[in-house]
Amino acid sequence: MRKFFLFIVLMISGVGFVNAQSIGDYTTINYEGYSLKFTVTSVEPAECEVICSTKPTVYVSITIPSKVEIGNLECTVTKIAYGAFDMGSSNGKYIENIIIPNTVTSIGNYAFRYCTGLTSITIPNNIIQIGGGSFFGCEYLEEILFEDNSKLELLGELSGSGVVGVFRNCNRLLNITIPNGVRTIGMETFYGCDKLENVYIPNTVETIGGSTFAYCENLKIIEFEENSLLEELDNRMFYKCKKLEIIEVPSRVRNIGKETFYGCSGLTSVAIPNSVETIES
Repeated sequence: MRKFFLFIVLMISGVGFVNAQSIGDYTTINYEGYSLKFTVTSVEPAECEVICSTKPTVYVSITIPSKVEIGNLECTVTKIAYGAFDMGSSNGKYIENIIIPNTVTSIGNYAFRYCTGLTSITIPNNIIQIGGGSFFGCEYLEEILFEDNSKLELLGELSGSGVVGVFRNCNRLLNITIPNGVRTIGMETFYGCDKLENVYIPNTVETIGGSTFAYCENLKIIEFEENSLLEELDNRMFYKCKKLEIIEVPSRVRNIGKETFYGCSGLTSVAIPNSVETIES
């Protein structure tokens, strides 16, 4: 009798029948010129990640939806998956614009690699993490806009096999203002951005990985906000920044790594605070 009563309750409530979807279930939506695949990553709450399953061969502008139906679940799109829009070296020109919804909190590694058609990208303020190599090789990307009140904390990765910088070889990027609240800037984040001239780093940044600005040959101004929490200039941070003239090392820095200013032929002044204990050769 108890089992029968429980069965009736479950039928009335819909438990076990309505939300029949599980992690890994997916749906594919076809748009004009491309397709997007959405995969369930969580049932409660109902969330999913997105990947471009059919890559465009014609010029398109892509708007990622904030919610999709996957079976009986209405899922919020919270993640752009690893390599989601990685176009390889030949098809990247066909994506001219991508609009990311503000439901997204994470951009996976290599998400937009070789999207050479992109000239500008807006990062919504709910994104907390941007993975390594996300915009690697977006050689026509000129502008990165972070929405106000950004929640971004992690930009790239500090270690790992084959780590590639988030904006590595974005050759047309001129200026970048890291949003307030970012705590970590990963290895090689701006490696080879040879048109980059001005960078502003807020005082919330605690760690910057090695070779972050290596080969930024036109970098002239690197501004650290006052009361910076940064304690180390990692190895090769400004390697061969030939036009860098003046730098004021933040007041909490204790260690300056190997070859930090190697090849900075235009450097005329480096202000080193009393906090520095080690300058590696």
